[in-house]
Amino acid sequence: MILPLKPCIFCKQSTILSCFFTATIVCIFIGLLAEECKGVQLTQECVDNIECLVQQYMQISDESDRTTELSIKIANSSVGVLLWCPMSRFSKALRCPVHGNDLSYSRWVYKQSDNPRMIYGLTKNDILVQRYYYCGGSDHRSKHKILSTDQDILLQLSANERSAMKFKLRHKCGWTNDLSDFIFTQVSYGATFLDIVSQVERFRVERLGHRYSIDSVLQNELSLTSLSGLFQQQFQENELFRFPSRDIVETIFLETFIERRNFYEWFMDDLTANSISMDHTFKVSKNIGIVRQIDQKWTQQYSSLFIVLNEQGLVVTWSFTSTEKFEEISQLLISLRDRMASKGITVKQAYLDNCCKWAKLLEDVFGPGLEVKLDIFHGLQRITRTIPKRSKMSSSCSADLRLVVRNRSDVGATRIAETPSPKVINENMDIFVSKWNNGSPSTPWTDETTKEVNNLKVSDSAFERRPDHHLS
Repeated sequence: MILPLKPCIFCKQSTILSCFFTATIVCIFIGLLAEECKGVQLTQECVDNIECLVQQYMQISDESDRTTELSIKIANSSVGVLLWCPMSRFSKALRCPVHGNDLSYSRWVYKQSDNPRMIYGLTKNDILVQRYYYCGGSDHRSKHKILSTDQDILLQLSANERSAMKFKLRHKCGWTNDLSDFIFTQVSYGATFLDIVSQVERFRVERLGHRYSIDSVLQNELSLTSLSGLFQQQFQENELFRFPSRDIVETIFLETFIERRNFYEWFMDDLTANSISMDHTFKVSKNIGIVRQIDQKWTQQYSSLFIVLNEQGLVVTWSFTSTEKFEEISQLLISLRDRMASKGITVKQAYLDNCCKWAKLLEDVFGPGLEVKLDIFHGLQRITRTIPKRSKMSSSCSADLRLVVRNRSDVGATRIAETPSPKVINENMDIFVSKWNNGSPSTPWTDETTKEVNNLKVSDSAFERRPDHHLS
């Protein structure tokens, strides 16, 4: 049994794949929320340092020795400088995307009046120093300048050349590839955007603390002020050291998903499923909609999200739905059946909540040999719904019920063992019933609880309704 990752921060499902489609819809309907990056105001000392770096860069004759990642010292800490000039970096001729003329070099963009852009990084921020290119057509009216990060310039580069650009630049903000990879990895393990902001902040503080711990000159400076005062001066008063906000982190995550979307779709199409588990979830759909212009009220577009998982807990197909009717997702299941058939695979089992109502409908899609069963989660939920919440022992009773489907040797707070055999689950259920259905005044057991327990039996590690409860 493959243990799932932590729940997705959007839809609370067990795998990161389940949040990819959520990210797409959220991106479309609520837009990219980000702080506008209008550039940073650099001191004259900083400008002078950057100018020295640019001169050193241009004096390197061997292009293989040129690096776009440099650094300068500001306020006793390192700030990265990203130089981006593909014409000089790759000795490459570029053409004006408007007029088709050959481009020539113009000046670098780093002076105070330029308001150079800042690029968010994982352990530090970077100052982006790009370059203007000059379109020198014979018609003086066509002469203009274009920045080296312009998308039309990047399209003229090969894939290998574009890979040397270790950052992404958008209208409102920019970020390094290291930061976007870190954010995406953290989200896949269940971290929230606010968690990630805190982690980045911790990286920065620890980096600064390390510098002061090994530098005697800086230690003398630290003796003149408090540690909290030092951090406030470093990170709150100097915009070059500011952290990416929660909105910036969300923007980076959504942009990264869009960039990698084709890969994820290919990955999902390549998944197989011998057994499927399906359900409607409602948390995601609450976040999908628009704000009405008339009264500024939030209007939800979908009722629910229908998800189909394979035996490993990976999403193999999904769809937003307006209702919970089978007709809305029948074509989705037919496509899944055909996709599996093209791989020589037949879906043999289906686990779901409304197994009685959909049994015949699912057999019509996947064939009469399909086993349709009530999944463990909803089977236990039918019992817990009968336990009065006002009872003092209700939480203990519900906790014992969850142990019914756990291996007896798996006693920790987190489940680590595989689901036990049907025989063991049935024995566990008998123990649970004998413990709580004892006639004691303090027990939360009800007649409804007895009815739901008797309605269930266990087969192939999942609950199944008794045969007389199935549709014929």
